[in-house]
Amino acid sequence: MDNIEILWDNQVAAESFHKLKSLSVYGCNKLVNIVPSCILGRLRSLESLEVGSCGSLEVVFKHQPLSLLDGHPVAHFPLKKLKLDGLPELKCVWDEKLHSQDKFQRLHSIIVSSCKSLNFLFPASIAMHLTQLEELEIYECGVVELIEKEGLVSRDVFPRLISLKLKYLIELKCIYKGTHALCWPALKTLEVHGCDKVEILASQPENEIPLHK
Repeated sequence: MDNIEILWDNQVAAESFHKLKSLSVYGCNKLVNIVPSCILGRLRSLESLEVGSCGSLEVVFKHQPLSLLDGHPVAHFPLKKLKLDGLPELKCVWDEKLHSQDKFQRLHSIIVSSCKSLNFLFPASIAMHLTQLEELEIYECGVVELIEKEGLVSRDVFPRLISLKLKYLIELKCIYKGTHALCWPALKTLEVHGCDKVEILASQPENEIPLHK
């Protein structure tokens, strides 16, 4: 649908789309964002979001000032699965101004591929609230760091992460450029391919005794 420029009309009634569980958007080359903040309060049942082959898309979750017709701001967005593919102009997944307003604590699967302009995936303020994240896969993106270096996160960010797959991230240098190691006690699968610029993938806290086989 190359002529569509927006998905949501700001004048839509406040109770619209509250039962929507799954949204897939593909081949809409004029869209520059998918979910403005003014619609988040209405999507109270949305569990799956897939976006692909949208050549002009710059941000997925876009901040917009709330009006009287908008739904109430959400503290816990219900999204569980996020899949992004073939978005060459994507600059960020979450708008910078959106960070302190909306939490995505129920996300458990994130798959991102072929997003060449994406330099980092998570703002620190989003990453530290992803307590249910179990699966993270990133392929062929311009990511330099997974978590934005300007923010601070605790060492137990992503405490339930089970599977991490990083493939052909030619600009990737590290997971997080912080002063402490990250602790992922639930991690079972780690795959890293074609990430030749990685400087530090994982480090051991200084106060821990090295483990021997």
